[in-house]
Amino acid sequence: MGKKIIGLDKEINLLKKLYQKGKLANFYLFLGAEGIGKKEAALYLAKILNCQKHTPCQKCQDCLLIDNNCHPDVHIIEPEKSITIAQIRDIKRKAYIKTISYRKVFIVDDVHKLTLDAGNAFLKILEEPPQNTIFILITHKLHLLLKTLQSRAVKIWFSPDSEKIREYIKETNPAISKEEIEYLLNITGNSLGRIKAWFDNNLGSIKDETAKTLLSKKSFCNLEAYLKKNRNLFKEEISFLMLLLRDILVLKNGGNSMLINKNYYEIINSCRQRYSEQELIGKFSKLVEIYEATENINLHLAEKLLDEVFYG
Repeated sequence: MGKKIIGLDKEINLLKKLYQKGKLANFYLFLGAEGIGKKEAALYLAKILNCQKHTPCQKCQDCLLIDNNCHPDVHIIEPEKSITIAQIRDIKRKAYIKTISYRKVFIVDDVHKLTLDAGNAFLKILEEPPQNTIFILITHKLHLLLKTLQSRAVKIWFSPDSEKIREYIKETNPAISKEEIEYLLNITGNSLGRIKAWFDNNLGSIKDETAKTLLSKKSFCNLEAYLKKNRNLFKEEISFLMLLLRDILVLKNGGNSMLINKNYYEIINSCRQRYSEQELIGKFSKLVEIYEATENINLHLAEKLLDEVFYG
């Protein structure tokens, strides 16, 4: 069975209504933060279209094939570094093969990774889209996507219901306190994927070590053993450092009650005295640049860049 979709009832109901009214478009952009369930929602729509009962039933052959990523009419493109023109040509070839089930669905994750040539080739497909075909492009970086692609798509913004996410955390972690739940929601932006990663990878320990490193002015390269060469964990480290900088700026301006990382007050207060407001803003901008480059950068080099940001 596919992954359970949590906190996106509004968006799922919209997709159902569009299908029931026969108003589905050929080309969608699913937008919103990382890890909130956009791809799962796209697969859900693929099941609505191809399920033998159009519910989806989660039991028929079509639903099971989609869950196992081997349905002949449902194709998922998940790039590592970029989406090449060769991949777009492959999409075009598959799009014109006769449909076996009901509708062909192409789900392109991280579509902002399209190369310029690939983006232009994709546009040509969309100018004369094949019959019975839906393209669902997924991104959390709309600003990096070709404007011409943006203008042709029907955009659906995804924003998780924090109360549903809150209920899920409590249900799966009965011993967790209300304060810890609110902290998790704050630092992850209600991203269920990031919340699950928190528990799966013991991100609490990684954040503790990151905070201690900053306080003691030790090299961030010492954290490599905790990150296990995992780019997503490195991104969580960067996100945490950005939140710490945000809290340092807040404290410098007397906003004690607005701190997110209150349990790291010692570090925040120490850095408040260490850095000027202008320096903090500059460091924040550099962290954003490193975060954006995470997919294409050597992680050891990235940790050295963190040393330069804070100690250089």
